[in-house]
Amino acid sequence: MNWGELERIDSTGMKEAILLQGESVKVSIKESHKAILEVAGSVRFKNVLMTGAGDKYLIPMISEYLWEYFSDIPIKTVHSRTLTDSPPKWIGKNTLAILLSQSGTTKDTLDAMDLCLSRGSTCVAITNRWERPEDRSLLDLEEEGGYVIRTRTKPYPEKSLPSTGTFHATLALLNLLLLEILAFSQRNSEIDYALKLQTEAIPDLIDKLSKSSRVIEWGKLAAKWGLNYVDKMFYVMGDGARYPVARKHALIMLMEGVKSDACDSRMEEFVHSLVETLEEENKEKKPLIILKPPSQTKSLETFQLVKRVWEKQAGKEKILEVAPQEIDKEIPIPQGNIENLLSPPLYAIPLEWQAFYLALLRGIDPGVSRLVGKIRSADTLTKI
Repeated sequence: MNWGELERIDSTGMKEAILLQGESVKVSIKESHKAILEVAGSVRFKNVLMTGAGDKYLIPMISEYLWEYFSDIPIKTVHSRTLTDSPPKWIGKNTLAILLSQSGTTKDTLDAMDLCLSRGSTCVAITNRWERPEDRSLLDLEEEGGYVIRTRTKPYPEKSLPSTGTFHATLALLNLLLLEILAFSQRNSEIDYALKLQTEAIPDLIDKLSKSSRVIEWGKLAAKWGLNYVDKMFYVMGDGARYPVARKHALIMLMEGVKSDACDSRMEEFVHSLVETLEEENKEKKPLIILKPPSQTKSLETFQLVKRVWEKQAGKEKILEVAPQEIDKEIPIPQGNIENLLSPPLYAIPLEWQAFYLALLRGIDPGVSRLVGKIRSADTLTKI
């Protein structure tokens, strides 16, 4: 297989974006940590709302687990379109609203920002945009009593791709923001340890895993495996804070990047729904991509159940395990509960490589979307 020849299809530089993810996280933390500290020391609230669209909706679903481990203050993630169309009554002056958008100009998220401002909420934006555009953007918060925290990707500006440094940098800064807010009110050794992991260990692990030859080779093998089923459908399953990564792989990496049908599933829901697709009435069992939890987690038992049943009913060839801690054992991933809460981005990396190479094997440019622009709205869809 001449992978170098296939990589010429990549017109948008997705491979470079994956390779530079760790550096994007490191420089984002370096350049924005001071701004995060200023925000953390200034905001006052009684509940937290996090909102975005696309993978910027999935990112706060991961960070919720980290916040809820340390804090009893209510937190909720709502899609920015849903938030605007059906705004919860509790959003108001006691709400800290955190808005996420790579471009800073995503229409759904701007509508959500206007809603939160109209309710008197304290608004904080995390975006990869540094220069102010002519039209309205999240950067307007700097003039409207809110705050803006910026990621800094390498390369910059980064194109809107299914696999981007912005995903990792945004998740890192959101986690860091939440931890620093917690540290102002209840500093303790666990929070200090989580801050150290998020500022030092996790960025380094993202960098090493993104560039690891073993992870890249795993991605190529996983792509060849996926090529057998790409014209059918994939199930992608994850547990807890890893579930949003599984959802990202299904709905963004595979559907958007590979143009393949895929469905995400919560591991905790397996025995309540998905197990039925393995019954004999279903003559064509679907392939399963499953994120294997770390060994110290309680969910490992559920994983083992899923694996055993899927292999028995569908066949061993129709299950693909994803475990970054096992793909490259020379990159040690710390074990522990806090490490587990911060580990989801590490699982995204081998999946990014799988989707990248699977698209290439299909002759698809993995970063190109022809039907609709990245900043989606009803208006753009009517023009298709």
